[in-house]
Amino acid sequence: MSKIGPILASEWAKVEAAKLRQKSCLRMVYRSDIQRLVPCGKCDSCRHLHGQHWIGRINAEAFLSELVLFATFTRSPTGRADHEAYRVWRRRVRRRDVDFKALSVVETGTKGGLQHVHALLLIKNGAAWDIPIDCQIYDPKLSLWPHGMAKFELPRSKTAAAWYLYDYVNKPGNKVVPSNGMGKEYLFRHAQMRGRNGRRLAPMGSTGMMYSVPGCRTGKKGEGPLWRFHFPARHPWFPDIIAAYLQGWDERGETCPLDYFQAVNGDY
Repeated sequence: MSKIGPILASEWAKVEAAKLRQKSCLRMVYRSDIQRLVPCGKCDSCRHLHGQHWIGRINAEAFLSELVLFATFTRSPTGRADHEAYRVWRRRVRRRDVDFKALSVVETGTKGGLQHVHALLLIKNGAAWDIPIDCQIYDPKLSLWPHGMAKFELPRSKTAAAWYLYDYVNKPGNKVVPSNGMGKEYLFRHAQMRGRNGRRLAPMGSTGMMYSVPGCRTGKKGEGPLWRFHFPARHPWFPDIIAAYLQGWDERGETCPLDYFQAVNGDY
């Protein structure tokens, strides 16, 4: 295993504290008798960063998926359209050996006041999907949704699919429910590749990991430069990302320089 040398924790802590003091939305939390300042997660700045984080992870998952679909689930006056009903539908689809991850949100209609579910389905084995696409389905035997209408649509592109849910992620009061491990495989591969190529995880002076996804550009219509995303160092996956990064250095046959290794928590 590559060696990165000793890290002066006290010096890193000073840098982190200086960055955090610049934020106005901090709150104190206590974990395992340790005090820590973290962003509030509710202000406009935090919601924007939260949305950017999920745009990156959705695109990372979409890049490794064979089929990407928008899904809408409505309810009849006697049916239901909530996260629990959606989870039941998801289990039914997985029993058909469809391997997919999803991001879902429940909204209330402005006209009838009935709830409906929006979801983005990222399917690894697209050939296993056998539900009709681009049509409204009322037959629960076809859609596996017994509460009302279901519709599945192809996006213009995978990037457009991520933009589709961006507004829902940022809208106050919306509870967005992602599948576990969204984008994880891509992020680990990316970290390993950067180690193999002898590159930093992030620019000098930054923390966490910077990454991009092929084809994911800043414009909603696919124009502009590649979108650069930031994966925060304080995320629970980050130790495993570091392990993948160092594995890439092992494959390169070199030792990771200490100044390449930014292991402190970022200010995301």
